[in-house]
Amino acid sequence: MADWHAQTDGDDSLVEIIRELLTPEVTEYLPASWQGPFSAERTVDWICDRDKEGIQLLVLSRETREPVALLLLYEAVTASTANARLRVGYVVSESQWGRGLASELVGGLIDWARASGVASIVGGVSAGNGASARVLQKCGFLRVEEESSDAGSTWAWANSQLSDLRQP
Repeated sequence: MADWHAQTDGDDSLVEIIRELLTPEVTEYLPASWQGPFSAERTVDWICDRDKEGIQLLVLSRETREPVALLLLYEAVTASTANARLRVGYVVSESQWGRGLASELVGGLIDWARASGVASIVGGVSAGNGASARVLQKCGFLRVEEESSDAGSTWAWANSQLSDLRQP
């Protein structure tokens, strides 16, 4: 797993990888602007938008070295670095669904967060995406906010105390 630009043979390769990952089935529960078919131009714009927001890691299969997922990390705004918080998202290839990859990714992120002093991690789950909610729950996240619409809910993991979860 490494920065998505470092893992590819150039921008054209990254565009093709992202287009293959972001199928309509994979993006069904993601934000509306991430859904639908991805042309090369739309994919370039999507990559540029993600690069402005945070760090994107391309996950390769241990066996085949083929791209199988994305891990998206964003800094959640805090008053100090002593309470560093992350917002996480992940996209897993359809070929990897049901194999435990998302749980492995989130579990590894938590291990890294503990060692790095990250205070908490938050992630949103769209309504209807039970598989993703189960991944976060299995990894120790708690639902801290339920949206009143179909947007879904927010889940959080805290390195220290649960009171950290309820701070904006």
